[in-house]
Amino acid sequence: MRTIVLVLGVLVIARSGWAGNGAVTADLTGTYQGKFKCQWVNAPDGSTETVTTNPSTVEISRVTSDGNTGSFNASIDGVLYSLRTIDQGSSDNGRGKGVGAFVFCGSNDDAYTGNTEIEGIRFTVDANAGTGKIKKSGIFNYAGAPNTGSIGTCQGKWKRVSTTDPGILPCP
Repeated sequence: MRTIVLVLGVLVIARSGWAGNGAVTADLTGTYQGKFKCQWVNAPDGSTETVTTNPSTVEISRVTSDGNTGSFNASIDGVLYSLRTIDQGSSDNGRGKGVGAFVFCGSNDDAYTGNTEIEGIRFTVDANAGTGKIKKSGIFNYAGAPNTGSIGTCQGKWKRVSTTDPGILPCP
């Protein structure tokens, strides 16, 4: 009975990624195609604008992975972001799903004069099949000189079209 319990315990630990080298984080590296839409309100007049990019391209390059988290450099239609992911569930056999956050390069925490943007994502990937999907939504604040700037939301969804590393560089 002890042997069975011990073997089951080892299997559970190995499956959870706590044994040896740890879990293999789901790898989002590659190029994705889809649609991206942003809507915002401008200061000082309150006018609204909407921009839809279709097709939209997301490119992602892995930086590091540790346990069930990953760090990536990313580009959404040529605009640089950093990306952090957390796996939800197993990424066995190159498959995984999880959540993450794109952070606009150059963002800061000064809502009065700075640019702040964070976009939450949900993803599924299958490295063996070369497939994957990313859905994103978030909010941004672009503040300029006094009484200028905009606040808005963005949504997007993309499907993986390539697993080749596009070589996206980190935020400058």
